[in-house]
Amino acid sequence: MPAATPSGDLSLPLDGIEDLIAASATFQSWTGAADADAAAAYIHWHELIGNVTFPCALVKRIGFGHRRDTPEFLTGEQACGVDVTFYSVPAGIDEKDSFVIHDNHVGAILNEMQTGQRTVGQTRFGDISETETPMREERGLYTDDDSAGDVIRSTYRFSTSTD
Repeated sequence: MPAATPSGDLSLPLDGIEDLIAASATFQSWTGAADADAAAAYIHWHELIGNVTFPCALVKRIGFGHRRDTPEFLTGEQACGVDVTFYSVPAGIDEKDSFVIHDNHVGAILNEMQTGQRTVGQTRFGDISETETPMREERGLYTDDDSAGDVIRSTYRFSTSTD
């Protein structure tokens, strides 16, 4: 079955942010991907399903439309946010170093995303509007192997708008 093509105000922001993450040289290196096309396999939409390979990213849409008191309402732009969550496996060293390594990779990826092209197709990406402190979770939440250990996750919210 051929892959579905993203279109419209619901899919395009997710597709655009996936493109920005996959284009990151740091994300490609971190995941061991040869290029952006290979890196896209480590980016999931809406939820992590099945046996997930780490590190990876999860993108999901939050909110849609516009409030009446915003400039977007007057211009007809549709606005929503996109949450990007990065997951990694602790490096097998002490707790602090595991978080430092995670933050180093994620910080470099976010920097590449924000200093590069900010418009993909008809979608414009704003600055990070919210962040969630990195935390440890059981990897069993994302794989069939409950004994697999922990993952570190951190979430960043981007504002987006489309014409």
